[in-house]
Amino acid sequence: MSKTLLRLVPETLDQLKPNGPRPYYEDLASGSFLPGWARLQPPLWREPQSNFIPTIWRYADARVALERAGDYVPMEQTDRRNLIMVNPVEENRYGTTRNLVAAYQMIKPGEVAAAHRHTPNALRLILEGDRNVFTTVNGKRLDMMPGDIVLTPNWHWHSHANQGHETAYWIDFLDVPLVQNLEGMFFDPGNPEVEAVAANQSASHSPLHFSSGEIVARDGLLKDGKPATMIIAKGMMRTIGLELIGVPAGSATAECRVMANNIFAVVGGRGTIFVDGKELGEPVGRGDVVAMPIWRKHRFEAMDDLVLFRVSDAPVYEALGLYRENQ
Repeated sequence: MSKTLLRLVPETLDQLKPNGPRPYYEDLASGSFLPGWARLQPPLWREPQSNFIPTIWRYADARVALERAGDYVPMEQTDRRNLIMVNPVEENRYGTTRNLVAAYQMIKPGEVAAAHRHTPNALRLILEGDRNVFTTVNGKRLDMMPGDIVLTPNWHWHSHANQGHETAYWIDFLDVPLVQNLEGMFFDPGNPEVEAVAANQSASHSPLHFSSGEIVARDGLLKDGKPATMIIAKGMMRTIGLELIGVPAGSATAECRVMANNIFAVVGGRGTIFVDGKELGEPVGRGDVVAMPIWRKHRFEAMDDLVLFRVSDAPVYEALGLYRENQ
């Protein structure tokens, strides 16, 4: 028996007044049937409907909160000390957008976040750290300098360590909500012998490691006075697309809407984001994060040279033949 359907029956019948006696529809609900001719909302609509909410999270706020968590929450009590960015749409309890989640994470000097692996893809954008902070992926050390991007694709062992003297901070991005909805979640907490901390075996030239600063300089993303975009790590994670976007001071990205959920993180600079023609909050700066749900018109205006890191689920929609732009 579907309790949800039974709850909906009175409201549906009162509003739609379909032909047939009320007990008939109650019997259908008791058998977990939904009459297709008596629905309050259609299953199909002309274009995507707004659901998740465009939202900004501030790094300054998260940093203060994580500092306090460092006093309250030792690593022995948690595998990861992080703050999840939960979209404020009603009844949402986890995702930053429909298919993606982002979180600020912190690791103090001398700490190690133990190795584990999982079916969701994951990556991180480093905000603060030095060459004594690193992620170990399948036994290879990847340094975590500010602006670095480190990938941990599906089912790769990964741990984090801080052998320096200053606290490190970064932003995690994962496709956990997508994997949850697909019911494809597997998680292996591992054991201390699985993932050794390779402290003296740096592999920063790994295909899993990128320097945003080097990419911006090499590809001239801020040189021509107009916005430019560079795709990175294409195909390395089948559900997540990554781009670096340079928006020179005084310029703006073209207004667009795409059939993909986006999370933008500010690598450097300052700018303002407009959604559906209206300014979304105060200007964003380094470390701030913006959730841009599917099919919402948006653009960025740069107050000074602005570098954005775009994390999206576009590959999912492309693979399914659902991707659209600006229609």
